[in-house]
Amino acid sequence: MVEVWVRYGKTEVFTDIEGPVEILQPMKKWGLTEGFVEGLASRLDRDCDTVLVDYVWALEGLDLVVEACLRAAASIHGGLSGVKVGVLTWRYNDPEVEKALFNHVGRQLKEIGVGQVFHAQTGGDYPRVLLISPSVYWDGRVLGPETAAETMGLSDVSLAASPVVGCGGVLTDVVYGDLEEVARSASYGASEASVFRPVKSPEIVLLGGPGHPADSKLSTCINILSSMTDVSPGKVVITALECSGGLGSAAFTELLTSPQNVAVDNPASRSLALWLEAASNHRVCLVTALPAALVSRFLKARHADTLDQAMMYGWRARSKDASVLVVPNGLGTRLAGF
Repeated sequence: MVEVWVRYGKTEVFTDIEGPVEILQPMKKWGLTEGFVEGLASRLDRDCDTVLVDYVWALEGLDLVVEACLRAAASIHGGLSGVKVGVLTWRYNDPEVEKALFNHVGRQLKEIGVGQVFHAQTGGDYPRVLLISPSVYWDGRVLGPETAAETMGLSDVSLAASPVVGCGGVLTDVVYGDLEEVARSASYGASEASVFRPVKSPEIVLLGGPGHPADSKLSTCINILSSMTDVSPGKVVITALECSGGLGSAAFTELLTSPQNVAVDNPASRSLALWLEAASNHRVCLVTALPAALVSRFLKARHADTLDQAMMYGWRARSKDASVLVVPNGLGTRLAGF
């Protein structure tokens, strides 16, 4: 028997799994070297005193990269008191979630001595910036520094640093240099590193979500099922998304309740379309605080109150001996090969 834990809101929930089980283990993790800080500092423009951090929740290693980049900036500005740091949270498109993430990052930055921290807004005037933006598999594609710059309207990126996110939400590399050069290299790296092929072909997949605050609204975590895009139909997919804050914005709620609008080309509709595609190809079971009727009608999924209930549904749908793949962190993960 294997005890498995996944994030759920501000806590974690667990279940016991009997029978064949495989737990995703990231193959490679990025490690900080002194040469990284020195190399980055040598490329920084001395007129660049603003660092923009494109923050993605639940990435293992991102905080270490941010701190290393700030060390590089501090080395040419006589300390962190002369460095301004803006936090970008454009991927979530929800004011409450964005505020929670900004407050979280802001506390960390102030603890290490950053003098000025601000919440960067779309269309703001940020000249000569160092942009730190992870390249991560997100709603069926890799999003990274080029998309961040375009979305935020950044016209003067002095230097870009892109952590490459691999399967399991773990950073595998960091690429830095000119924006276009970094975007190409990091996007290719994330496309490769995001793929995970299990040893055996599982019948049940347990996909761990991001936890609070990203899973406080359905709209800010619904991209989780994009991990199943390249998986053959017929699996049972279980995920735990608390969604204690409800569905999200009025625009997302309208999108969810009006399926004909899913074809509209925007991030929310892409994420929802991939969820509905997964729900049509597999049996999806969602552990959540959302009402069961809503989960069934609009998400085409089975509702469960606990992870144990969800696993019992999976075993009944397949068999007690069904093989299980556990992905503790589904962020940045593209499952394939089964």
